[in-house]
Amino acid sequence: MQFKTKAQQQTYEKVGKYLRQLFGEMVRAPSAAPIYIVPAGTTLTHIVVTPWGNDDATITVRAYVVFGAELAP
Repeated sequence: MQFKTKAQQQTYEKVGKYLRQLFGEMVRAPSAAPIYIVPAGTTLTHIVVTPWGNDDATITVRAYVVFGAELAP
């Protein structure tokens, strides 16, 4: 995986360490992008690390609370 800055790489690695301590093998890390995916029941959480300038990084967390649900009237 290619990181745009050293700060992005360091933040990504630190976040990954925390996530693995909390969620173990449930944590998925696709190799194409600096993102982690954590499924838990019907919730799917995406954690994305992006650069912010040259010396900082941001962490964006999105939780899809229910996925795969069937809609019925």
